Amino acid sequence: MPRGSKKKKPEEDEEDEEIEETEEEEDVQKTSIQISTKVRDRLWKLKFRKTYDEFLQELCDLYVEQAEME
Repeated sequence: MPRGSKKKKPEEDEEDEEIEETEEEEDVQKTSIQISTKVRDRLWKLKFRKTYDEFLQELCDLYVEQAEME
């Protein structure tokens, strides 16, 4: 879905501004992934005010821990 095609809640706009400032300060390289709107909506409900990057890092860590336990 192209950026800006979904209406954002006011608090999402503020969060995006904070994220952009933080990432610019750290000079973080970015990439993009394409996911369905259904998956995006599920992720949004799960991420609890974290950035998508933070949430996905945490998810990856949990996956690695689970794999090591098996």
